[in-house]
Amino acid sequence: MPNYNDRAIHAFLATEFEGLQVQDGMRLLDLGCGARPYAWMYGRRDIECIAADFDVRTPGLDVRLDAQALPFADASFDCVLFSEVVEHLPDAPRALAEISRVLRPGGVLLITWPFAYMMHEVPHDHARYTEFGMAHLLAAHGLRIEVLVRRGGVLAVAAVILEFLVGGVLEALARLPLAGLLFGPARRGLMWLCFSAPTALYFALRRRTGLRYRARPGQGLAGWRGHMEHWTLGYCARARKACGR
Repeated sequence: MPNYNDRAIHAFLATEFEGLQVQDGMRLLDLGCGARPYAWMYGRRDIECIAADFDVRTPGLDVRLDAQALPFADASFDCVLFSEVVEHLPDAPRALAEISRVLRPGGVLLITWPFAYMMHEVPHDHARYTEFGMAHLLAAHGLRIEVLVRRGGVLAVAAVILEFLVGGVLEALARLPLAGLLFGPARRGLMWLCFSAPTALYFALRRRTGLRYRARPGQGLAGWRGHMEHWTLGYCARARKACGR
């Protein structure tokens, strides 16, 4: 079941693809596409899409590759989607250099990455980047962040940790001989009622205002409210390749 983190990524990408200006012959690279959870967003637009990943996790995969050595010509894509992938790469700067290389001048990179979030796909989880660290890496390869979204503040982090803990307790109870008779069938329903349903309702009611768009890294971090955002589950950003690169 999707948590706050998943829904924040979904809301950001839905907004970005909705506002994407599509031109004839536009090409998009879904890099590290996994099971292609966002294909329905860009698949509805008149865009040529290439789904690429290191592992085959979907029947719709077009190219199996290493993100750190892309087999595409220079300036061959107008947009690259790079969602929750950069933390899994041993050499993230090299991958970003490759993305910049295959992007056309003025092309867009939609990138998301975790920060205060649990390790996942262990042992292939290598790094966490602040918004400042990622901005520095992107700028080194001619990519400038145009908009930045923090995926919630300290309350969102606490909610996801609580969801993880409650889910673990319910799973443990479901494995017990007697308690399992009650908690086994009820576990998914309880998790949906306590966590998934409230989160879905929040994003349904606040799709436009639930995510605060920033024009640059560091914006909105001052004051008590900004201090709450020093803790965040992760980031979503739109970066653009300089026209002269």
